[in-house]
Amino acid sequence: DALLDFGYCYLQEGNLDSALILCETATKNDSSYYLPYLNLGSIYLKKMDIEKTLYYLNKAHSLNSKDEKTNQALQDVSSMLRSGK
Repeated sequence: DALLDFGYCYLQEGNLDSALILCETATKNDSSYYLPYLNLGSIYLKKMDIEKTLYYLNKAHSLNSKDEKTNQALQDVSSMLRSGK
């Protein structure tokens, strides 16, 4: 999906606001696909909004519990919270 591709590119470049808009649009186009929610979790992690990070990562996980990247991201955030970082 082009929206996700561009959103991911913006995320990698650090253009979080543009990435956010594209990923949110992608969730509206297909709310059953996990990847835009994973990307939103990554965006909010970079913005240091842990509440939204967990919301979107858990949403991605609920849609595809077998995705390794989603599971790893949830583990990383949990570890970060336990260590107080």
